[in-house]
Amino acid sequence: MKLLHVLSYEAFCGPTLGFPVHHKCAKPACFNPDHLQLVTQRENVAEMLERNAYIRRIKELEDRVRYLEGLLSESRGGGAII
Repeated sequence: MKLLHVLSYEAFCGPTLGFPVHHKCAKPACFNPDHLQLVTQRENVAEMLERNAYIRRIKELEDRVRYLEGLLSESRGGGAII
């Protein structure tokens, strides 16, 4: 199984030769070949960390957990969930 952006890169740019296909636009759902480039795994991880992708994702997930805890708490009569 290959991801759509990898298939797009291979169809329009050539083989990946085992290298990660990086989204220059920072949009994981994008498969525009003009927005894709081959990088080393180290470069890919460094760029993701640089733009704080992991930190933003963790914050989003924490916000969702707090929201769902609030809904659950309301449905159970208001007791706090820890």
